[in-house]
Amino acid sequence: MFGCHWTHDPRFIALAFTLCLHFVILPCLASPSDPRGAVQALDEPLGERIEAGQTWGYRNGFGRVARKIAVDDLGYTHVAFMRFSNSSLSNRHVFYNVWDPIAHDLLFDDGAQIDAASRAGYPCLVTLPSGWCFPTYHCTVGQQVRCGISIDYLPRLGAFTTTYPFSQAGPNAEFLWPRVTLLRDSSLHMACLLRQDSEPEEHYRLCYARGHPQWDSDGFGLEIGWDQQDLFGDYTLFDTLEYSSAVDIACSQVNGHVALAYSRDGDLWFRISEDEGYWEYPENITESTAADTFRIYEDCSILFDRAGTLHVAFLASHVPAIPGDDYVGWSGIWHWDDRFRQFTPIVTHYRLLNESASPTTIPGTISSTCKSPACARTP
Repeated sequence: MFGCHWTHDPRFIALAFTLCLHFVILPCLASPSDPRGAVQALDEPLGERIEAGQTWGYRNGFGRVARKIAVDDLGYTHVAFMRFSNSSLSNRHVFYNVWDPIAHDLLFDDGAQIDAASRAGYPCLVTLPSGWCFPTYHCTVGQQVRCGISIDYLPRLGAFTTTYPFSQAGPNAEFLWPRVTLLRDSSLHMACLLRQDSEPEEHYRLCYARGHPQWDSDGFGLEIGWDQQDLFGDYTLFDTLEYSSAVDIACSQVNGHVALAYSRDGDLWFRISEDEGYWEYPENITESTAADTFRIYEDCSILFDRAGTLHVAFLASHVPAIPGDDYVGWSGIWHWDDRFRQFTPIVTHYRLLNESASPTTIPGTISSTCKSPACARTP
């Protein structure tokens, strides 16, 4: 279910996302049973529970959460999610649903499948004010794993066509875990991670692609037209990142800037493009040293506010001073912006750990109880 923690700035929400057999659309915390102490009172739903689809399994992001919900100017709520079709979790696809505020009902029973691939997952979406929704996800196409963006035939129809950026990375390259954002000129900006056989298994390349929705003369959605970035194809390749990299992308509707945020070597970095072409030199936000006892881990979320200020919410986890000894395991979500350049805690969670603790119970790992920020503006 979707949930939120309010930051110290009431204009922004850090959303947490979990999937447990069904989806609901509401602003509440992830699970009433989570042992989070002081924030327990926020676990009560603030709105109506709406089941948008069903799936086997609980995970809809690989340690990360992406934007899976958007509202257009007519009040329709668009949702994208990954569905496993059986308990073996071997078969998965990406689905779409829409909440109709007039009929007070969902448009599709249990969702409409977006992809036409043999296997797909980990969606993210953006929506134009007019109701055109553009989901992105990675999927298996033939023998390749690729990232693409889909366009609907008509707004809220659920008949999607997916187009993939061209790449010369080779047949064994895997493009994974995309994020997408939308600029005021309707251009789509996608970031994802590239894994290649020639790279060490834990290394990934940060990739960026830019596309434009294509409509025919009658206004029907056709495809996404991709801009060629360099000799590599429709992707620009940036830094080499570690396995559990946090990546997100955002556009400013004020000045047209595009921002990328990502983790590298335990630090949070970002870089800005002011003209959709030239990217400024990357800047290290956290600048960790050997004396620091926490590092950014696996997830971050960024957005521009209406004044053009960049905001980042990111997950950090505790680094034990003496491995193997008992210590207070810690994970927390923090806020930073490029105006005041200060770190503000949003929420933290503590748990006593020792060397026999399962890795999946340690805060900061994929199944931690404090994780997965997702920023959004209130109306």
